[in-house]
Amino acid sequence: MKYFKFSALFLLLVSFSFFFYSCEETTSTGDNPVIDSIDPTNGVPGTVVTILGSKFGDPADYNQSTHKVFFNGEEASINVIGTEIQWFDDEIQVKVPQKATTGNVVVEVNGLQSNGMLFTVPVVQPVSALMATSKDDKSVSLKWNASADESNADFAGYWIFVYPVGQTSGDPIELPKGTTTYIATDLTEGTVYNFDVHAVKNYGGNYLLSAKTNIKWSPASRFILNINDDNIKMYETASSFGSGLQLFDPSGGAPKTLKVTSGADWDLGIYTSGSNIWFGSASKMKARYSSFAGTAKVCQISSTKYEVNSLDDVFDSQALDQGHSFSESEIDLSTLTGNKNVVFIVRTNSPTWNYAKVMLIYNGGFLQGPAGNRYIEVQVSYQKTSGVPYAL
Repeated sequence: MKYFKFSALFLLLVSFSFFFYSCEETTSTGDNPVIDSIDPTNGVPGTVVTILGSKFGDPADYNQSTHKVFFNGEEASINVIGTEIQWFDDEIQVKVPQKATTGNVVVEVNGLQSNGMLFTVPVVQPVSALMATSKDDKSVSLKWNASADESNADFAGYWIFVYPVGQTSGDPIELPKGTTTYIATDLTEGTVYNFDVHAVKNYGGNYLLSAKTNIKWSPASRFILNINDDNIKMYETASSFGSGLQLFDPSGGAPKTLKVTSGADWDLGIYTSGSNIWFGSASKMKARYSSFAGTAKVCQISSTKYEVNSLDDVFDSQALDQGHSFSESEIDLSTLTGNKNVVFIVRTNSPTWNYAKVMLIYNGGFLQGPAGNRYIEVQVSYQKTSGVPYAL
């Protein structure tokens, strides 16, 4: 009887021990890869770095899509000697990626990430004051201030990556040192692109990039002619021609001059009285023209204006819906004293908005032509895709 009790107690203890041991194994989180060291701990892109540690995985199980190494978030390429990929369970060899910056090296295996180990990359001073403007419906012009490192002997120039927002960058566009402008072509109007500009140094064939300086922009249509292939004109109040402007007539594919009887289609207009030249939103013109027909469209003008020689001179550092105060407004052009062309930022077709820039040409004055049929000539950059706050 005593033997039986002892045996039962022994079996019970063994069962409990097995139970606790099994629970400990089940809840273990020790499957993540572990980095013990990296060598070297600093270098430029292209440098081969050896990573020592554990749980990197059997070489036979290596898969490029599930076995990765990152340098501060930039994926590195695995080093290959002969035909053998240098990935082993306790050692990996990788090359510092082209866009690497100082930060942690991390190994990722099947979605599990290791601890981080600091790797230092020399710094190249980035460009500054990056700005953009739409040249036309297929191209965007960029300008920037040069890198502070441009005078260095190892400075190689600038690399630009152009790619649609939401996609990955492709190959760089390489520009020589001394360059501070670039025109990107073969683009699509209404598509918003990332423009990443890097300053670059050359270390014996290994190129080191600065941190990117980025701007987002989209091409926009440029119009110097109206739907009748004539210069775009807005006529004085006394004229029998139109004093209003539709920024874009979908059927004609260009801006359109309109009379007061078509006021419901105006975006902008002018009203002249004595020496006053009022330019502004359709709603403001409706208040001045007693014969204005229909409900005025909502067309807003930014309080920002530019005095320039050309639409090509107007660059922006951010989207047009940022940093600008829009309202339905008007201005008396006779009060302007700059004696230069004036550009206004405009948006129409509420609530989704189409953005535009409208340049009023100054030629000894804003009103040109014979008395009774004097006019203001304008040029327009118009973003035909609504909800895309980029024009010119």
